[in-house]
Amino acid sequence: MSDEVVIRREVTVQLKDGLHMSPLSQINRLACAFDGPVTIVRDEFIADAKSMLDLLQLNATHGTMLVLEVRGRQAESLIEGMERLIAQEPER
Repeated sequence: MSDEVVIRREVTVQLKDGLHMSPLSQINRLACAFDGPVTIVRDEFIADAKSMLDLLQLNATHGTMLVLEVRGRQAESLIEGMERLIAQEPER
């Protein structure tokens, strides 16, 4: 039996301008500091969050639904940080 933690979470992009370079680079930095695999799925495309090229190819505009998947220790805290970057309410 494996003790590996796997967390999946659906998140809708709330940023008015979608996931552009700034939030994507923050997501990438979080993922690269993590030991396990980190993926973001949009429709059939699976992006490795440790690859900026993959993240840019998500083309996640406002309202896009994504599935985050994180495997490994500390997965819960990583996925929460990623979710904050993706699903934060637009500033008014």
